[in-house]
Amino acid sequence: MREAAPEASILKLGMTYPLPMQLIKDFAKKFEGKRLLVIEENDPWLAENIKAAGIQCESKFDPIFRFGELDVNRVRRIIAGDRNPDPVPVKGKPPMLCPGCPHRSSFAVLKELDCIVSGDIGCYTLAALPPISAMDYMIDMGAAIGMGIGLRNVLPREQAKKVVSVIGDSTFVHSGITGLVEAGYNRPDTGHVVVILDNSITAMTGQQEHPGTGRHLDHSPAYKLDYGAIAKTAGFDNVYEVNQVKEPEKFKELVKEALEKDELTLIVAKSPCILALKSILAWDKANKEKAEKALAESEAAAKKNGNF
Repeated sequence: MREAAPEASILKLGMTYPLPMQLIKDFAKKFEGKRLLVIEENDPWLAENIKAAGIQCESKFDPIFRFGELDVNRVRRIIAGDRNPDPVPVKGKPPMLCPGCPHRSSFAVLKELDCIVSGDIGCYTLAALPPISAMDYMIDMGAAIGMGIGLRNVLPREQAKKVVSVIGDSTFVHSGITGLVEAGYNRPDTGHVVVILDNSITAMTGQQEHPGTGRHLDHSPAYKLDYGAIAKTAGFDNVYEVNQVKEPEKFKELVKEALEKDELTLIVAKSPCILALKSILAWDKANKEKAEKALAESEAAAKKNGNF
């Protein structure tokens, strides 16, 4: 409203039920004889109640602006009395994984093997959409493993053996670890297969670091979480790491063999985010140089002190 009519005097209501009618009357009294316009989304509830209180005002035209959000352009049209239909929005393109994204390689294999994929929240959730269409369901952050175990326990064996839980590295650290513990504790008779899609960054929300990247938020060196060690501690029988982009056939064989076993298997599909690759390489190089420099300084000091 301020952008659409910067010259207008505006009364912005913080609470509308009950309506602060005296405040509205005092405001309207200042502008007697002038145009008083009520701008509100959806039904004209404010305008009808203000008119019922005896205050002369205008409201948007029904039903033209009764549905949808009010952006600056629509408010300008309300002010101008423009009753023409809204312009037809430009047809958009559905969201999809980036060209070169390592997740494409992962889901191509899972789709080829006809897996029932229990998904999670991250860039890879887009694999549920065409043209990949290889994720079957996703409920909330960190639920992929728990949902997969649930299906493994209740589906007929033939179907249960197809279930794979897929979760990203940052999502796993955030809220997926408990799923591994659950898998080991309430182990399905068919076993289970968990795939961590490790792209070495929190890609979906801004390329932040996390405990599994080996870098702090400022990209300086940090302790790096070992997913395999956590899985073994939780009771997983098999742990593998593979670059699914460089070794798609190896990744396919690992998933295929894991599905055939009645064991718990964790596969870390490790390939960096294509958008963050240059940054990751630069950070790792800087960290390596920094670590080497610190080591050299430490050795020099030790030699100087006769402790080397």
